[in-house]
This record gives sequence, structure tokens and C-alpha cells, in this order.
Amino acid sequence: AGIRVSISGQLSGGWQEATRQAIEEWTAITGSRVEFVESGPAQITVTSACCLGGAVAIASFPSNGQPGPTIQVSTAYESYTASEKLFVMAHEFGHTIGFRHTNWNVTTEDCGAEPENPYGAIIVGNTPATDALSVMNKCSGGTEWSGFSFWDVEAARVLYNNSPTLSLTVPPNNDRLLTWTSVDGASNYWVQATYRRCWDDYEFGYMCDPDWNEWHNVYSLQYTDTTVCEYNQWGYPGEQSWVEYRVFPRFQGGDGFLASNTTAETPDVQPCWWLF
Repeated sequence: AGIRVSISGQLSGGWQEATRQAIEEWTAITGSRVEFVESGPAQITVTSACCLGGAVAIASFPSNGQPGPTIQVSTAYESYTASEKLFVMAHEFGHTIGFRHTNWNVTTEDCGAEPENPYGAIIVGNTPATDALSVMNKCSGGTEWSGFSFWDVEAARVLYNNSPTLSLTVPPNNDRLLTWTSVDGASNYWVQATYRRCWDDYEFGYMCDPDWNEWHNVYSLQYTDTTVCEYNQWGYPGEQSWVEYRVFPRFQGGDGFLASNTTAETPDVQPCWWLF
């Protein structure tokens, strides 16, 4: 459905157009589920304001699971070009979904360092601490739009990755075959599994392994394909076993969050030689 944005009629035509273009730019990032839509009821309202202490625009940060609710645009910068206005609006929308200034702790002649708190400053995944091309750099008013930097895109993918859909197949007399849908931008995938085994014990009755929900890596941390065939190591008479999988898409900027999981009871099966 996307994050709903309302654009105030108080904004000049140029700033309204820049706002709509910024919405399109964020939504177009492949491998990210960030999506803004001009719709109501608004979750973010874009309005104009006088002066703002010299700032071109100010946006609020997200809270309580909701995006930052406001973006205010100063009326003092109507002379900005269309490209400069687009850069500003793309920057401000980044704040509403949790991105602070990439160079927040850098001091320059024109721009002082910002305090770490109260918002915190967490580097996203493996993205660098500085990025001269980042749209989220502070004191960047008057910069022409040239698109998101490589690391801007990676940060969006890591924090807001598309979740693959998992499918687990256990054919008769064969091992578990796990497949998942590909995620745009993912370089590989990290697959983990947790197992549970239950059986009838002649002395203690029905028993189960105690390590259910302990996650284990499945053979490798780097699957470039979207298929895993895993050998079922159990198969004793009267035994039942279950397995649950989860898949993390991996980007150059870091690992995506938990993608999905799927659970299935696994019968007595044979090795998956037929796949190779």
C-alpha cells in the first residue's frame, strides 16, 4: 500500500513537483520495499513554513512504528532549481523513514558536528561511516540531484529489504527441497534451520530434543542460487522430525532482516542425489 503522503497546496508548484519526483525516486529503488504514495489519510504531510532558522527544509524522524509525520519546506528558497529542490525532498523523505545525516559527526567550516543522542547513530550493515555522494549528507542544500549513491541504495535494501517467499517440499523418498523467490540486488542468501526430533523411548515414553529453536547455518553462508537440498539425517523407527527454515538476503551493504520462515514435518527420506 505504501506510506501515504499529503502535499499541501501551500507549497509552490516547483516544490510540489519536487516532492512528487522524490516519492518516485524512493519507490523506484530495486530490492527495497520503501514505497511512498500520494494518498490519504496522510502519514506524512508536506507543508511550507517561513524561515526555519535558515534551513531549507526540516523533517521529523519516525516513532512508534510510524514514519516521521511532517516535512516543512522553507519559503525562502524558491530560487532553487528543479534539480536542487528534488535533492532536498529526497533527503527529507529519507529522514522520515529513519535515515539521519550520513556525515552527522563530521565538522567542516560551514557545518558543525551533531550530537549522537537523542536519536542515536547506527551504521547500517556494512555501509561506510562516510559517503561523499550520499543524499543524506548534512549541509547539502543547493546540491543538484544526481541520484542516490550506491551506499544509499544498499542502506535502503538492508533496512527495508523485500522478503522472499519460501517453499519447502518433501517428496516421498527424497530429502527436503527448500526454494525461495529472488530479491533484487541480493548478492547471495544466508540460510539457517532449526530442527526438532521426537521419538518413543522404551523407558521414558515420548521424548523430544531440547534444542528446538536453536538456529544452525545450513552448510554455507553464501547461496547464490535460490534452492537448497538438505539431507535428512534422521529416520529411526517411530521417530518424527520437524524443520524450520529462515532466509536472509545478503547485500554488499549488509544482511537483510529475517526474510521469512517455513516449517514442515519431514518423513523418512533418502539422500538427494537426484538433484546433482
